[in-house]
Amino acid sequence: MRSSFHLSCLLLVTGFLLTASAVAHPQTRQRFLGQQQQRRGQVQTAALESEPVCALTIDLAMEGRRKSIAGNVRITPAGAEKPLDLGELVQRELGWFAMPVKATIHVPRTRLTVEVLNGMESTIEVREIDLSRKSVARMRFTLKPFYSTRERGLQGGNTHLHLMKLTHAEMDHYLRTVPAADGLDLLFVSVLRRIPDERDYITNTFQPRDVERYARDGVQLGFGEEHRHNFGRGGEGFGHVMLLDIPELVRPISIGPGIMRSGTDGRPLRQGILKTHGEGGTVIWCHNTFGHEDLPNWAEGLIHAQNIFDGGSHGAYDDSFYRYLDVGMRVPFSTGTDWFIYDFNRVYLPVSGPLTQKKLAVRTFHSWNSCRMALLSSASRPSSRMVITKPA
Repeated sequence: MRSSFHLSCLLLVTGFLLTASAVAHPQTRQRFLGQQQQRRGQVQTAALESEPVCALTIDLAMEGRRKSIAGNVRITPAGAEKPLDLGELVQRELGWFAMPVKATIHVPRTRLTVEVLNGMESTIEVREIDLSRKSVARMRFTLKPFYSTRERGLQGGNTHLHLMKLTHAEMDHYLRTVPAADGLDLLFVSVLRRIPDERDYITNTFQPRDVERYARDGVQLGFGEEHRHNFGRGGEGFGHVMLLDIPELVRPISIGPGIMRSGTDGRPLRQGILKTHGEGGTVIWCHNTFGHEDLPNWAEGLIHAQNIFDGGSHGAYDDSFYRYLDVGMRVPFSTGTDWFIYDFNRVYLPVSGPLTQKKLAVRTFHSWNSCRMALLSSASRPSSRMVITKPA
């Protein structure tokens, strides 16, 4: 039996301005979709229909840097209990909206409180502005960081993302705006299948070559798939794994009649995992302790990392960590958000220099508890590879 991979990585999991009792991802996804459907039926909010508007341009920058950045914004009229619905932007939680670089937003001509934020390394900047007599206005914010992962050689990634019930244009806008607004460095967009729901899975149209189209936007995208099996529609089965940095899809993507309404439960995830290893890809187990095939594959050294809190509520940090540690496995943790980016789930890895696709390889090894890890970007394949290696 091969020895298990022994390494650890810094993990920082924080809810997007939510409490620790945040709901599991199915509820979050449904709330997002419900809000989206409601907003699509409204050309403008009632406030904007009844009042003259001002074209407000918001320009964000981080202290010490001149370059403008994307961010999240929340705007509340004076005396109002609820923030404005900024229908032209991507809605987040608690009245926040993701905005692109130097966004121009149409708001009522009144006194407003404007709050802005980028990622989770800076304070929230708050400012009031009176637009009562203005049709055009501009606000420039300089965010003050209280922590810098860049200075510590760390890059933040989300290894698990799908989008659904969006148009191609909406998907493109989402991928160009939300990851940058949240300060991500690397994001893996993945394909998955389920009949009949997959007809709405817009990220299933994403292909390996598409990552190059987003390279100029500051967030590097990677390509992968969620290879999975359930007994029944959502019951625990063999499990779910992310197959990342693969040149093409590993098929079948989903296994068995519980998901695909055909086929057999007799095919394990191991076959897809082995194919991914043969192609130089990365294998990450999903959803904490969910699934029955994780321990055999960990014992054989076929899994590179364990996603925790990547949607759902199957198990907790201590369940996942000590479950493996009790049998002598020091399992590296990773994370993502599964459906949509609705919080700040991310994994940090040490990387020397900027993470770019133009470099043939960017490889940095970090020693912690006698473990090593690396993040590799390859120009030969248009994606980013998370490489986790055994100690020398």
